[in-house]
Amino acid sequence: MPNINHSYPLRVKLSIAFGSLILFLVLLEICLRIAGQIYLSREITHYGDVKTSNYVILCLGDSFTWGGGVTRDETYPAYLSEMIKSRDPHKKILVINKGKCEYNSSQVLKSLPRWLKIYRPNIVILLVGSSNRFNPWGYNSYQSPGLLSDLKDTLDNLKVVKMIKLISTNLKARVLYWDAEHLFKEEPRIISGYNYDTSLVYRDRGFNYIKNKQQIKSPASNDKLSTAWYYYNTGKTQQAIKLLEDSIKDNPRSLENLCALAYGYYNSGDFQKSEKFLQQARHINPGSEFVRGQMDFFYRAAQKFYQKTGKLDLAMEYFRKAIELNPDDYKNYYNLSQAYDLQSKYNAEFFIDFLQGLLQTQARLKDNAVFMAYLEFFKEKKQNEDKISSWLRNDLDKIVLLCKGNNTDIIIQNYPVSYPMANTALKNTATNHSLAFVDNLGIFALEQFPLTDEVNDYLLDDSHCTAKGHKLIAENIYSALTTKKIVSK
Repeated sequence: MPNINHSYPLRVKLSIAFGSLILFLVLLEICLRIAGQIYLSREITHYGDVKTSNYVILCLGDSFTWGGGVTRDETYPAYLSEMIKSRDPHKKILVINKGKCEYNSSQVLKSLPRWLKIYRPNIVILLVGSSNRFNPWGYNSYQSPGLLSDLKDTLDNLKVVKMIKLISTNLKARVLYWDAEHLFKEEPRIISGYNYDTSLVYRDRGFNYIKNKQQIKSPASNDKLSTAWYYYNTGKTQQAIKLLEDSIKDNPRSLENLCALAYGYYNSGDFQKSEKFLQQARHINPGSEFVRGQMDFFYRAAQKFYQKTGKLDLAMEYFRKAIELNPDDYKNYYNLSQAYDLQSKYNAEFFIDFLQGLLQTQARLKDNAVFMAYLEFFKEKKQNEDKISSWLRNDLDKIVLLCKGNNTDIIIQNYPVSYPMANTALKNTATNHSLAFVDNLGIFALEQFPLTDEVNDYLLDDSHCTAKGHKLIAENIYSALTTKKIVSK
């Protein structure tokens, strides 16, 4: 039989490969959207009687309105409705929650005309802007209106595109990290005032000390420290902590005992108390390389824990502390830049000021190629964030004018946590348009809480509100409504 050649031309093979890739991306987009809808679906968005109400409050925003981390009945719109019913039962007020996770200002602006027509609200409660930094939908149309920009915004709104951008950012951070490692391989000892041995000494010393202590498998007579480590290694953490606390009473300046006690609290999940004992040890002997090694170990452990649990705002804080402790450890810069785009608490200007502050106190860092590369990394981020800030302010102005054009009053509130770009834009918009402003950030400040309460009672680790936090926001809004004489005190 004659041989039959089934090979296809290169053009056909490329077409098949491209078509397969497009089909895969389409299916991936569908799956991501279905998963998102399942997660975000909630039946109730209305609180109150639709038929008998004669006043409508429309709450707009992102996950802080929708209720990330709480149930639909634990959101501030739900609590606001309950407060109105209990404190002013004669008022027939309908509260509507139209918050959507990750919604930015342009998405609210686009949906607003339809919502104003459907619900005919008397007043809008607005809280939006934190998502603009990582959700670019609408930015292209703001820069240059037109069909091409609309197409770009549509692409930006695809889940697959967002995933690709996130991967791209991580790759850029990874390239900077690879450059650093490559540089060290070429010049293994000294790089423009950068000593390789010094850069890793604290990381290795802290790790090796803990590793050696973890080999202790039997108690030691007349040695409380070794016995405490035996307790740690056999799962008796509380017994170790009690033993070390008693030991410190007798010898409050023992650096090893303080650091061992810090290790116990870290293992118990109490990072705040762990850091307290490490700082106490450092205060006793600021130049101790042993203490710095233990602090480096703790900061790295805290970073990993908070990254793994998705609590990136807290992870960012420990990246900063680790860099301040040891600005020569390039891995901290890589971890910081990798996690940066996934959080909203810190802006690029914060880290520029932080890194430039280190330059002022440690001039040698100017000759550190790795340090300067990451400083430029955040300067590029700031340029982009300045553009995003202008876009957000423009959208907020349009939202206000649209509400006024429909004879709808508006109250603007800020976020209860430090989102500098969004909170500044929200405050300025309220001031420029002479609108009522609810200062959640100021009210949520720790010193404002009753002495029996802590900030963790009001905020989740990812900075979203707990049920108690949502109730406090509802109180803040209710107070603003009483000032407007919409409800009674």
